[in-house]
Amino acid sequence: MADATLSAPRFVGQRIGRKENRRFLTGRGQYIDDHIVPGMLHAAFLRSPLARAKILAIDAAAARALPGVYAVYTAKEMNGQFVPLKYIFGGSDPIGLDYVLTRDEVTYVGDPIAIVIAEDRYIAEDAAELIDVDYEPIIPVVTLANARNMGPALPGHTNNVAVDLHIALPGSEEAFASAAHVATGHIAQGRVVPTPIEARGIIADQRMDGRLEIRMTSQNPHQAKAYIADMLGMPENHVRIISPDIGGAFGQKYCFGRDLLATVGASRLLRRPVKWIEDRAEALLAGGHSRTETLSLEMALDSSGKILATGLRFEDVIGADPMTNPGGNGQLAMLFHTGAYAVPTVKADVEVFFSNTCGILPYRGPWGGETLIREITIDKAAREMGIDPVELRRRNIFTPQPHTLPLGPVINGVTPRECLDMAVEAIGYDAFRDEQVKARAQGRFIGIGTSVCIEPCAISSGGNSSDTAAIRLEPSGRVTATMTCHSQGHSVETTMAQVIADELGIDVEDVTIVFGDTNAIGFGAGAGGSRQALVSGGAAKVASGMLRDKILQIASHFLQSPADQLRMEGGKVVTVTANGASITLRELGQAAYLNPGSLPEGSGAGLEVQYRFVPPLFSYSNAAHAVTVEVDVATGLVKFLRYVVAEDCGVMLNPAVVEGQIAGGVIQAMGNILWEEQHYDADGNPSASTFKDYAMPLATDTPVIEYLHLCTPSDSPTGAKGVGEGGAIAGPPAIYNAVLDALAPFNVTLEQLPLTPSRIVTALMEAQELGQTA
Repeated sequence: MADATLSAPRFVGQRIGRKENRRFLTGRGQYIDDHIVPGMLHAAFLRSPLARAKILAIDAAAARALPGVYAVYTAKEMNGQFVPLKYIFGGSDPIGLDYVLTRDEVTYVGDPIAIVIAEDRYIAEDAAELIDVDYEPIIPVVTLANARNMGPALPGHTNNVAVDLHIALPGSEEAFASAAHVATGHIAQGRVVPTPIEARGIIADQRMDGRLEIRMTSQNPHQAKAYIADMLGMPENHVRIISPDIGGAFGQKYCFGRDLLATVGASRLLRRPVKWIEDRAEALLAGGHSRTETLSLEMALDSSGKILATGLRFEDVIGADPMTNPGGNGQLAMLFHTGAYAVPTVKADVEVFFSNTCGILPYRGPWGGETLIREITIDKAAREMGIDPVELRRRNIFTPQPHTLPLGPVINGVTPRECLDMAVEAIGYDAFRDEQVKARAQGRFIGIGTSVCIEPCAISSGGNSSDTAAIRLEPSGRVTATMTCHSQGHSVETTMAQVIADELGIDVEDVTIVFGDTNAIGFGAGAGGSRQALVSGGAAKVASGMLRDKILQIASHFLQSPADQLRMEGGKVVTVTANGASITLRELGQAAYLNPGSLPEGSGAGLEVQYRFVPPLFSYSNAAHAVTVEVDVATGLVKFLRYVVAEDCGVMLNPAVVEGQIAGGVIQAMGNILWEEQHYDADGNPSASTFKDYAMPLATDTPVIEYLHLCTPSDSPTGAKGVGEGGAIAGPPAIYNAVLDALAPFNVTLEQLPLTPSRIVTALMEAQELGQTA
């Protein structure tokens, strides 16, 4: 590949507007519920109102008799189509429920019992209400303590254990025994629900020729295709997945729930297209939950504040039908819980249990609890040892690189110390500490929190997965790239076009990105794990470079000039010599497709290439957050003052897109720490079925986020790293630490998220009763 033929980048690194915005802002997006298939019927589910009960009888006669109802299916009619269910990513972890519709026992509120198929959704909903189920309630397993001490929550299980891992590296016990100080942090996450604007949806169409065509909200259509074929025992090439515009996902649409499978099964039984669109109540009750873990960390330090060892305890209740492997989050937390710090040795315990609650799924930075508990414990150790928390971080951030973590991963090309220094300088850390003293004297309680995180990115199903780009120059001279990426707000139609346009010397507007149809291109991992700029971008850059070489080879023939004396710019190939001869891409496209006999010998007809990029097992980006807040100690309300993010995600394909990703993660972090919680009572009843009961951040709650960027290019073709999850990982501990810093004079204990006003006021009252005020 001749570098002399490549002009300086015109688009990569620029804040160009999103190509997608034109159709989205004018109401021309095509979401799943916008699609109508001839002959389509509509589905609604009867779901369990109880957390746990035996099903003694189901009477669906009245529902089946309702005019407009085509079918009512229960486990008896539905489940035989499917093999015993497994996780979408496979593995040997024990499965929760291995059937589609619940059979003899309901296992959580929202467990699907029956699916009703009717002319429209209204009739289907009415019919579902006519189904009579006779239940015999059973005491549910709801909490972590329940899961440890009670019998099995699920039928067919002998206990509630899903994962039980224990590791103690050599020297860990000795480090704790000899430590000058041991700090212990503890936090229980508040169960959160991914809440994209668009809930899940599917149109399943079992064709009479045996082929199955599915339109659905999927982040990874190829993985969904393989999973559905596997669960139905049918050839994979008989299944087609089309995933149109998606209104957000955050990991929720990376998996394939039992209700989606039931919709597919209904279409197969009826040989008619069936649409199911999840409503908001279903999404909150049964669409998958996350952040359900309880975390503890012991940190052994010497007298100077150097960390000698850490001991992580990760405990989780994952519900009845988790949509992802139970061990995944705990294992990643175990691997990466030392973060950016040089920790010689570790021990870790991961214990995960099934329960009579909605199953978990991977939500933006699903392993991020390791950063939360580590950064909380760093601040706690600093307070106990009388060391400034920023200084304690600086003393422990690892140098040099590459750096091998205690459990094996090797981290290189990150800048945690530099990002930390940038963030604290930008927020005016020292000046804030002076202001804090004055504010407290006036009865105002302001605080500052920081955090540092390493974000493992481009983690793919099956580990070292890959993505493909197939790029062609059309006869018109424009370029079409069919890719295995996907978008739920990631702007890939813009960023991938930027990469390709720079390689081919054309305008971004002349590049069309196509994705979301498994019939259009081979397997790829889709969107997830902060992978697209690195992996899909890598495939796009290499493939477009290959296409450039092919174009130059043909242009060399027509221009009678060596390829290394040609350059692509402005939609043309031009000679760099004095005569300035040129040929347009349209002319080359016309020749390649319509007059292949004019091409040089051996070049072959057409101008199209395909490349599959295989990334390393892990790549790493990093960030530091600094946030200031004010806490009203009378009401417990938290007000944000400033929020600064310093991020190193390598080469930014489009800084505006990068900052949009950071902002989304930060706002979700605010919800995680201060507002969002789907709480279960002792009987397994969830607290929220509407947004009235499930509080989320509002635009009026969020501060202006200030962005700082470093660029340490990755080894990928684009030099980019992942950025999609960093805000949701580094944000929670920074916010938590700021609140605790504001309340430091009261010595409060806050170990349950979210930090709602009532919890803050209760903690202040308890501290006062105990006489803990400093």
